[in-house]
Amino acid sequence: MNVPLGFSLTDTEKKKQKKLKKTKKQKQSKKPVLNTPALDYSDEKEIKVEQISINGLTKARKYLIKNIVQEPLNAKSLPQLFFQARHAAGILKRLDMAQDVQVSIEKSKTKTNPNEPVPMIVTLECTEKKRIMVQTGAEVSSGEVSGNLMAKVRNVFGGGESLEFKNRVNKSSGVSLQTVFSAPINANPLNRLDLLANQGWANYQLYSGYKEVLREFSARYIKLGTTSHEFGYNASWREISDLIPTVSNRIRSEAGHSLKSSLNYTFLYDNLDELKTQKTGSKIKLSAEVAGIGGDVFFAKSTAESKCEYNIHKKWSLVSVSRLGALFPILESQNTSVIDRFFLGGPMSIRGFPFRGLGPFQNNDNLGGDFFGFTSISLLTPLPFIKTDRLMGQIWADGAAIAMWDKEISYLEQAKAAFSRPTISTGFGLAYQ
Repeated sequence: MNVPLGFSLTDTEKKKQKKLKKTKKQKQSKKPVLNTPALDYSDEKEIKVEQISINGLTKARKYLIKNIVQEPLNAKSLPQLFFQARHAAGILKRLDMAQDVQVSIEKSKTKTNPNEPVPMIVTLECTEKKRIMVQTGAEVSSGEVSGNLMAKVRNVFGGGESLEFKNRVNKSSGVSLQTVFSAPINANPLNRLDLLANQGWANYQLYSGYKEVLREFSARYIKLGTTSHEFGYNASWREISDLIPTVSNRIRSEAGHSLKSSLNYTFLYDNLDELKTQKTGSKIKLSAEVAGIGGDVFFAKSTAESKCEYNIHKKWSLVSVSRLGALFPILESQNTSVIDRFFLGGPMSIRGFPFRGLGPFQNNDNLGGDFFGFTSISLLTPLPFIKTDRLMGQIWADGAAIAMWDKEISYLEQAKAAFSRPTISTGFGLAYQ
């Protein structure tokens, strides 16, 4: 069964029941989500939409309104008009232009013959969102404090476009400044074109003996849904600098500037409802990148991720996460760079190890791996005397392997050898969802 974008039929029914219980004064002060006067004809009666009005938007381009009202204008039956009108309201909300949309459908006063389609009038009353939003925040992790600032301009040119500025500062890990311009294609919030510019530096001297500077530009087309697709191009200038005196020879040989120009693709399937604490579903993400479309960096890189969650009984759930990744140099004469390689360790990967605490080392520097595998399984349990469903007990086991390629041995043999000797950690603790 199709459901209008931004609405669910069950939620609509619940809202309708709540409104019936309100006082007369409350009813007069707030319009219902869907106002449909009693009509003396059956749902099968043919209709004709005579007029659609969208009120409350101070800045909306004509082409946007035309695309949004096109389907409701073509509705031929009352149920079809109900669905398309709610869908149009959902689009305005998903475009981040309207905070709330009240839909009214009524019969036109135009006189018609009994055999002619019944004329209808549709009105969408919008509560417009503020065009500028600013958010600040702070995060404490492993005894370190980081701050972030985000500013967003909504509906930049009247077509549902957005412009975001993100700034993140951390004393040890670095600073990043990101600008993202996003525009819907044909007024469809599920099809978007993004332009991204990013500049930042990161301090990895404690883990790998160097600092990293990054300046990049990306363009990407995104098609959202239960299955999502992303096609993109990335151009980035990178620098490995500020080496510590005791840095390893491998990191020293990779220091300096490099220019990466690459094409990438990402596939995502996701039927997990992140708003629910007890859920059953899965998420699969596949990505591929090929560098060498210009620049002086040549490689092929691919990753695969999966997450499965199964609600065993009431508040008991089983969660499994798996990740695989591989980085292949295209030119035999060129080695991979520490900037492009994989790293494991820390709370978001294999637990029980510090950040970049697992992998090939030279001296005290983590070099990163050309391929890796990671899997985790967790049992989420309810906590006694805790009423919230967000805080859960957790028993977990993680396993991982990571290594660098040896040109003298086949890829398959190296992968078998690395995965036959995984690093395993187990434990228990708390999980907040």
